[in-house]
Parts: sequence; C-alpha cells; structure tokens
Amino acid sequence: MHRVTAPAADPPGPAAFAEDIKALHTRAAAHLDAHLHPNPPETYNEPWTQMEHIYARGLRQFIALAEYALRCFILVLAGELLGTGNGRKEVEAYLDRPEREPPRKRPYSIFAEHQEKRPAKGSFTAFSPRASAPRRGKRSPRPFEPYDWQMVDCSRLMRRLKRLPDAIANAEAHATRLAAHILSGAFVLSEEELTAPRISSPLSSRTMKSIRDPETGQIVFSGSRICGPHSGMTGSHIPTYPGFFRCLQHWYPPPDVMERADDSARSTLISLHYKATESLEILHTRLA
Repeated sequence: MHRVTAPAADPPGPAAFAEDIKALHTRAAAHLDAHLHPNPPETYNEPWTQMEHIYARGLRQFIALAEYALRCFILVLAGELLGTGNGRKEVEAYLDRPEREPPRKRPYSIFAEHQEKRPAKGSFTAFSPRASAPRRGKRSPRPFEPYDWQMVDCSRLMRRLKRLPDAIANAEAHATRLAAHILSGAFVLSEEELTAPRISSPLSSRTMKSIRDPETGQIVFSGSRICGPHSGMTGSHIPTYPGFFRCLQHWYPPPDVMERADDSARSTLISLHYKATESLEILHTRLA
C-alpha cells in the first residue's frame, strides 16, 4: 500500500543519466575483460583482441545499448539547450564561430617509419550530418564467422568501446553540435519536412540573420533556420533526417533494443528513450 500512496520520485536529471550510461559502459568493459583470450607466447606482447564469437556477439550488444542510451542522452541535452534563452544564444554563438583553419602538416621526421603505428581510435559521432551514400563494389566480408565458438578478432569493437568514455564526458559538446545542426536546418526532425518545399538563396546560412515578408511583416528566416511552412529548409542544400529519429516515433524503445537488454538496463533505456522522444516532439513543435 505504501508504494501506491507514496509520492512519485523526482525524475532523474542529467547527472543520473550520465551515471547510468557509465554503468552500461562498465558492464561492456567487464564482459570484455572476462572473455578476452590472451595471445600465444610468441605474440604475447601484442594487444589481445581474440574472443569466441558467442561472447563477441554479446560484447557488440552491450556496446550498441550504451551507444543508443548515449545518443538519447545527447538529444535530451540538445533539447534543453534549445529550450532556454541562454542555451539558444550559446548555440547561435557556436554557429557564428569562425571557420577552422586546415591543420598544419607535421615536419618530416627520419624516425617516423620506425615509430610504432597504432590504429586510430576514432571519434564518437552522435548523428552524422551527411547522408550515408550507398557503397559500391564488393561487399565487405562479415566481421564474424557463423560458428559460436570460433575465435574472432574484436579490435573494431574494442575501439568502439574505448571511445565511449570520452563521448560520455563530452556529451554537452556533442549536444551543442547537434543543437547547432538542428537550428541551422542541417537536420530535420520529421520525415514530412524532407518533402516540404525548399527555397534557394545565394546567401550563406552563416551570414543570413533574419528575413521579413514585405507583405505581412513576419519573420520567415530566423538565425539560419527557416520558419513557417518551409521549416528545416535552408539555402539550396537538402537537409538530412537521421535514421535514429525514426526510433523515437514511439515512446517505447524498439523491440530489437529491448530484446538485447536485460532487466538492469531496461529501466535506463526506457527512461532515456522516453525523454528523447519528448525532447524531439517539443523541438519539432517549437522550431516548426
């Protein structure tokens, strides 16, 4: 009876969500440590990357769940940024920042060819600003063999796992970048916006601040995002609709995500997915 009459607990904040995502990463790292096979004695000094296929498949599921929760968290933070005046000013300042200079090339070193070459860890991308182009040529081979106890190489999964802590620590920076993409019109928030009429303008989205309709006096372009019926269409480029947003059309996570999660991870995924769905709906209403 106490559970029925007790007041509802306060909804978890960003700090609690970040800790939950760290817990998902910790479980994936523990799974890796428990099932990683050591190298043979002749290659013992090289990195260990071998694991049975059945455990590698579990590791991939753990990493996918952590990345899914992190993307939901980043979208929630982006919605909070665009929902406040100070946050919106921060995003507009990010859009108005000067262009980066191309990186300088390092001077040639005679010892470069003798230095150890390690594979790049890569960087985490919340939502790609470019539409994925179809691959041409031969299809890449499957990363895993279809035998459960076959030893497979997990170096790619290990690189994905290693970049998660940096992505969690820099979630606010990712949210600012995502909010800038949404505000500038590089991303649209619904599939209907892709079929909406587009306008072309010779001005850049960085230089164009606001345009008023001479007849009605209403602002049809604010910042670098077009308001009204042409929402989401800027300049002459075609915006991108991230496929991840399709997963947020319903308040409950997709079945394939929930099937891979156990009881301890489902509550985190449901809470983050619901908050991300709510943020996406609020953003679509405010920016439309």
